[in-house]
Amino acid sequence: MRALIYELADQPGRGALEIAGLCLLVRQLEWLRDMGIEDVVVEVATDPSASERAALLLGPDPLTAKARVVPTAQPIGLEALAARAGLAEDEPFLALPANLLVRAQLPAFEGPTAHTVAPPPFGGDIPAARVVVRTRAHDVADEGALVPGWALAVNDVSTAHMLSCAVLGGQADGVLIHAAEVRPGIWLARGARVAEEATLVPPVLLGPEARVFAKARLGPNVVVGKRALVEREVVLSEVHVAPTTLVGEASRIRQAHVDAHGLTSLADGSRTEIDDPLLLSSTSYRGPAPLARLLAALLWLALGGLWLLVALCARLVGRRALRTLRFRNTTLHMGALGIALLDLVPALWDVVRGRRDLVGVAAESALEDAARAPRQEGTFAPPLRPGAIDVAPVLAPGASAATLRSMWRWYLENKSATLDRQLLAGRVRGGSALPPGAQSGP
Repeated sequence: MRALIYELADQPGRGALEIAGLCLLVRQLEWLRDMGIEDVVVEVATDPSASERAALLLGPDPLTAKARVVPTAQPIGLEALAARAGLAEDEPFLALPANLLVRAQLPAFEGPTAHTVAPPPFGGDIPAARVVVRTRAHDVADEGALVPGWALAVNDVSTAHMLSCAVLGGQADGVLIHAAEVRPGIWLARGARVAEEATLVPPVLLGPEARVFAKARLGPNVVVGKRALVEREVVLSEVHVAPTTLVGEASRIRQAHVDAHGLTSLADGSRTEIDDPLLLSSTSYRGPAPLARLLAALLWLALGGLWLLVALCARLVGRRALRTLRFRNTTLHMGALGIALLDLVPALWDVVRGRRDLVGVAAESALEDAARAPRQEGTFAPPLRPGAIDVAPVLAPGASAATLRSMWRWYLENKSATLDRQLLAGRVRGGSALPPGAQSGP
């Protein structure tokens, strides 16, 4: 039997809502697989998250191997979706709306029928849900018998967060948490890291590669998405932090869904846009600008031949290896040729491939406290994505760790081609363009 996950006319994109670290669409596919249904047709209507859901369904994950995508400009309805999926008139299929999370064991499918699933054992007045097996020719009118388990229509971020907290607190059985419970109610996914001085009040879930800095306080009821970053002295309670979101230092947020562009209240659904990278921003790296790639390619072509000749000569005499240390050392000392201009060549190739910027850093993720990068006490870890041409030596030479961190923040906020030229020319160093309290040098 096949299953059809169809979009609702007035609520497209509900499959992107996160439930305890995974989107609702993935939760639905997990349940269908448990029911023995792997042949799934998924409607993906146009909305801001459509490309992400389509990429997930078309990716290499075994969970989506037999899923077929039907892209639509707007929800087309279940009957039209069944026709586009190529179902015969009398072929039974399971009809699953994109907003419904089900955790129930349905009886064997023998033909068109309906099943009523009780609401989850928490929350307020939540109506029972209806799961239908039908054909294109025959719909099911009755409500059907009550089956054991629970189901919930997830229509907004508030409901998704409530369900996530219930899952983390053990109130909603059947939802797998893809993380390790390091202590009661505290869940850390693969690669998540928490500073020793941070405080976590259960229930809390940190997604894959999420970071929580020192003196931050999270909880109760906090979910931090994949590769999100919570800085020092941040206080969060009743909050969901979207993936790849940076929450700025000393922020105080309660009862909200937080993303890189603003806050959505979990109480009334109101939206507040925030255009301040010191408060909220994105940790995702979009790569260098096309012009920077083109310039890097031209420089690489100009220097590549000479670099190869010198590198081969160095290898013949056994002086240096051809390795370079990338992303963790802004000066490329390890395995470099020792000739400053030629040492740019491997970094320029990284720019052409989109793995680093040409000048300086271009993304907030470069400011992560890279625990995997060794550093001396009291010093600031180098950015994870230093540019091929590094501006750190002229940003704040000899400054303290706190000052250098402030300088990187200021640089990202004001980054432009003009600023990069001024830094490389030494015109900004120690000048009035520096932010207050972040003057370079002693």
